[in-house]
Amino acid sequence: MNNKFSSSILFLTLTLSFIHINAYAQTTLYDKNLDKLVASLVSGMKDKSVKKVAVANFYEMPSRQRYRLSDVLEDDLTTKLIETSKFDVIVKSRTDEILKELKFGNSGLVDPLKVKKFGQFSEVDAILMGSYRQKGKDIIINVQLIKVETMEAAWGGSIEIPIKEFPADLLEFLNTNQEAPQRQLEEKEIGEIKRTFGIGIGNPYLSLLYNPSRRVTLELKYVSDFVDTSIFAARVYLNYGRFYFAGEYGKILFSVSNSWAYSYTYTEKLSGYMIGVYLGCNIRLSRYIDLNIDAGPVYYDLDNDYLTDYEWVINTGLRFWL
Repeated sequence: MNNKFSSSILFLTLTLSFIHINAYAQTTLYDKNLDKLVASLVSGMKDKSVKKVAVANFYEMPSRQRYRLSDVLEDDLTTKLIETSKFDVIVKSRTDEILKELKFGNSGLVDPLKVKKFGQFSEVDAILMGSYRQKGKDIIINVQLIKVETMEAAWGGSIEIPIKEFPADLLEFLNTNQEAPQRQLEEKEIGEIKRTFGIGIGNPYLSLLYNPSRRVTLELKYVSDFVDTSIFAARVYLNYGRFYFAGEYGKILFSVSNSWAYSYTYTEKLSGYMIGVYLGCNIRLSRYIDLNIDAGPVYYDLDNDYLTDYEWVINTGLRFWL
């Protein structure tokens, strides 16, 4: 009886030990790799002028976007740096607060001027920043310690972690990291520019373009064939990827016989307004040039209902972004 009881206790103890060891291994493999990275930083850091650091600006490559992994890495590396007692480390909440006050956003520290301004506000000597990307079944994390005054790398390191060794709560957004939006991929192919202001040229119009956001485009147009028609118009575009909806209101300064706008024949000079709605497509030809094509119904009213008309119009033009 005692032998059976002792055997049961031994079996239960071994089982619990195995479960504990297995769970410990699963939850610390990710941590062990980060510990290795931080240990490399501590041992390889020879610049004595770097005493106070912050951790920020981690993003996924090649999209250069921030995901949940960015915050997790920044938080974990901040904690592990504090544990080394090698540096004075700004906690992540304070780092995020400073970035918010400066209106930089965490990915805005690629600009040397912004890095220096962050250094002035936070009084840090260096910023630990980096990127991560998928390579097969692994995640590669590259990290650099950048001095704020010179933008020189005081240290650099890299680790490669199998995806299966990340904590389970990280796996969901690691998979999401690989689904970069189509627009981001297109911008990588042709080069990123702000595309805030531009000039439009069509037949027969000249326009000024302004993008307050990616979703909205504003346009002021002067339409004229220099013979029969002269119109000042304003358009608002709602952009959905390559496609857009547009609404247009125009003041018709004058229109005479055989105008391109409608089919009536008359000789007097008339004025009025026009309203149009369009569905169109925007095609990028190069980094700075787009081709846009749209079509839709237009309503014309000349001389207070003296002459009104509806017709379908097709517009084509080129946009040159500055």
